[in-house]
Amino acid sequence: MKPVICVFLLSIFALSCKKEETAGLKEYSFGTPAFAKPSEKILIKNSGTAVTLELLSVIDSRCPIMTNCDDPGSCIVKVKLSNINHSWTESMLHTGDSGDSGKDEVLVVMEKKIYHIRLINVSPRPGENAGTEKVAEFIVSQEDF
Repeated sequence: MKPVICVFLLSIFALSCKKEETAGLKEYSFGTPAFAKPSEKILIKNSGTAVTLELLSVIDSRCPIMTNCDDPGSCIVKVKLSNINHSWTESMLHTGDSGDSGKDEVLVVMEKKIYHIRLINVSPRPGENAGTEKVAEFIVSQEDF
């Protein structure tokens, strides 16, 4: 009887840890725009799958608006994608000044699922809204292997 009680208590503890890990995170659905600030973790889910995306860093060397620059520069973001089983991967994405061609995307395989992370935009640009924290816009989609 004691082993059954121990297994039951361990199961409750494990489930409560999983809930705490995603509690309070902003939630988004796969395939829809999601927004994160540096050091912020967001939850992306559907009915059967959930992952977290953390914006680890932003390095923005884009040319400020209304400025003529020889080099348009780029914005590099580092992200960490994790699943509920604590598998994770880090990726670097970048966006430049050239419209759609400046968007970057990466495919990640974790536990028989393929995740497609697309960086849409990072705002504000250098020189805009001084003191405003950067916000990166992503679209994350997933499919089975």
